[in-house]
Amino acid sequence: MVVGDDLVDKLVECAPIRHVDICETNRTATISVGRKCYLLLVGEELQRREIYTSMTSHLIASFFANPNKILCICHSGEVVEIAINEDSSEVVASTRLPVKNIVCAYFIPEGEKLFMLDEIGQLMRVHSDCTTQLICTQQFATVDSFAITDSYYVLIRGYNIKMVPFDESSGINEDSFSLKPKSLEHTNHFMRVVARDDFIAAAVQDGRVLIWSDVRSKGFRSGYHCFAWHQTTPFLALSPFGNVFTAGIEAVLCRCSKMGKPSFLPRLSCPVKLVTLSPDSSHIICVLEDNSLHVVLASTLSRLSSTSFIRLMGPFRSVFMSDPRVPNSVVIPGRVGAIAWTNPLAETISHTTSISLENNAMMTSSDYFTVAEARHELTNIAISWNHIATIEVLVGLKNDYIHRLRFWFRQKENPCELKLLDTVELGEDEYEVAGYTMERVNENFIVCNKNTGAMQLWHENGEKSGWSYEAIHETKLMHVDCVSTINVAHLFAAGQNFNNFHNANCVSIVNTEERRVISAIPCEAIVLSVAWADSHLLLISTAINVFCWDSKEKMLRWSVAESFNLHLSLDHRCFVYSENQGIFKRKNLTIRILKNLFLNLVRKDLVSIL
Repeated sequence: MVVGDDLVDKLVECAPIRHVDICETNRTATISVGRKCYLLLVGEELQRREIYTSMTSHLIASFFANPNKILCICHSGEVVEIAINEDSSEVVASTRLPVKNIVCAYFIPEGEKLFMLDEIGQLMRVHSDCTTQLICTQQFATVDSFAITDSYYVLIRGYNIKMVPFDESSGINEDSFSLKPKSLEHTNHFMRVVARDDFIAAAVQDGRVLIWSDVRSKGFRSGYHCFAWHQTTPFLALSPFGNVFTAGIEAVLCRCSKMGKPSFLPRLSCPVKLVTLSPDSSHIICVLEDNSLHVVLASTLSRLSSTSFIRLMGPFRSVFMSDPRVPNSVVIPGRVGAIAWTNPLAETISHTTSISLENNAMMTSSDYFTVAEARHELTNIAISWNHIATIEVLVGLKNDYIHRLRFWFRQKENPCELKLLDTVELGEDEYEVAGYTMERVNENFIVCNKNTGAMQLWHENGEKSGWSYEAIHETKLMHVDCVSTINVAHLFAAGQNFNNFHNANCVSIVNTEERRVISAIPCEAIVLSVAWADSHLLLISTAINVFCWDSKEKMLRWSVAESFNLHLSLDHRCFVYSENQGIFKRKNLTIRILKNLFLNLVRKDLVSIL
């Protein structure tokens, strides 16, 4: 997708938090999200500021070399050195290493030792003169396959764990340990490993955590302490004193040691996907699957502060809309079975609501699941003043997809709190749903079959009678790809594409009061998005152009030979987004100047978002 600079007010990457590092002062932390690196000020209220944006590739990790210097590692092999102070940051140096496709990086502050792992499993050390030294090669290695200290490294593969010293004269002997499989049907492999000073901890697939001590002198021969509480592999963090902090799909942070009973921090909102410990082991940062970040005091396991980053968990086409009762927000897919109200200006998630009642902690993990678990995934929603309509798909054991339509009532005090009103099974076809965006007494929803184009107008019969529909028989659309909301004139638009045949794509406008199609607008390319600018002006985005159609006069108002995915919010903010990469850009626009901005766009230098 190509976007002009004059349309860009802010770039927000809906990417997961990839890496967290805490400074030795415990006052700041670095957060790597997509192409951006943030500096987080740790306290009772978390404050953050963007200090670097990579123009080449996404960030793999960012580390504190010292309290005033940060190293950012990019996927392309670029290493960026950033100097920071209380108010500003500056790129001091940028080095391109002869290494590409980096999947993870490790940094040892003592001596500023930097290690990288590429996608073919080569673990390399990067020296100060930017030369690399191959340490070892392991196929199918991941970020959790290695643990590195200043004197040795640990690698896991299958049942085996191995410790190898960097220097043979260091007095540390190479050693290994192997698990015994429980049975042929149920095997248990090592999945994650961490090491620090004289301790090694490894997590097994069945949830056990094995902890070794005195490894520098005894290796694995001294025996291990086993902590068995988790149901699947947890994430690990290890303190210099041998305490292990674990968290996983149970949404509970655990602290265990060789002596004493474990301690717990329960009631996290969703499963944990990353645990990071400060250098002095006083603070813990937990990153959850909903891309929220929580600072925890290690001594008491109490939460100090929290913040969130926007993460896209599904395609923009399914959920990307405004809420008439929550201003300055854009609604996108949250974690599995949830929708998220985001603030694009602050790049935060203001509220998350689960709409799949069957989902639990075991079903929301993106890392591990069994074939015995069915899951409900959100595919489409429509938001009106008093109701929300959702379409979910039940992914069963035999990959049978069953879609269902649900109607929810929005509470008056908190519009993000929902009460289930009715559930209707739709079948295996894919569906789109649309609703009114203004306050009305009788709120209707349009449900459109994406495969056949059949349309239904759903309305509420009463609190006890549920919802029913009337078919719009005059409508025979085919392969509907996108829909609009229902505007104040009761008009609804649907973009349809006929297997990419030339001039076979069009946008149909339906009058929901008269239950009929009033016009069909031919399009020269695949229709990407449709959005109402007012009661009769419709913005249509295709693969080759963006144009404005006047449905009242039935004429073309303007056209621009550029391709954008568009969403026009209720307060006339225009969002340009890339469905595949999860990036959207915002500009505070009004309808009167929207045409001029697009016309000026073609005369400006263009920026390609890769």
